[in-house]
Amino acid sequence: MKGAQQRLSSLKMTSIIPFLVLAAGAFIVIIGLGIGKKLLATLGLKKPPDEEAYDKLIEKGVIDITKGAQKSIADQYAKQPSTKTDAEWLVIARKIADDLHVHLDKNVEDAGLQICRVQNDTDVFKLIQAFGEKSVYAFGIPYKTLNLPGMVQSEISDDKIKKINANYAGKGIKFRY
Repeated sequence: MKGAQQRLSSLKMTSIIPFLVLAAGAFIVIIGLGIGKKLLATLGLKKPPDEEAYDKLIEKGVIDITKGAQKSIADQYAKQPSTKTDAEWLVIARKIADDLHVHLDKNVEDAGLQICRVQNDTDVFKLIQAFGEKSVYAFGIPYKTLNLPGMVQSEISDDKIKKINANYAGKGIKFRY
């Protein structure tokens, strides 16, 4: 009887070993092909490789994003001055954040109206700058931080985004959500 039990347990062990080897091999192949990195980036657990490389160039000082961005903003502002003061954009940005903050009582209609208060590309920049980054909560726990374009794409339906983009196109604004 003991010999039969030993043969049965060794049979179970030998039938599990190929599956373990297969699983380990599949894991190594996935990581080796880079699928694991892409999967982690897709899930938001890791930055995509091109973004990591860009960040490293910025850290090393090879790329100076502030000089180019500041010059571009100054050039844009010279072409099209903002239609509102920075304080007015802060109030509008705060209203948008409040409208989109609460999941049960979101006021998407008003947020869309506030987003459409821009009149030119400089206004869009000023609004995005005034909005900054806001935390998105799930069950009262912050789980990600988004800027205005990210918040719009996350919290507003595609149909409403199309209406906002159509409004922008009608005003000659190049930016789209």
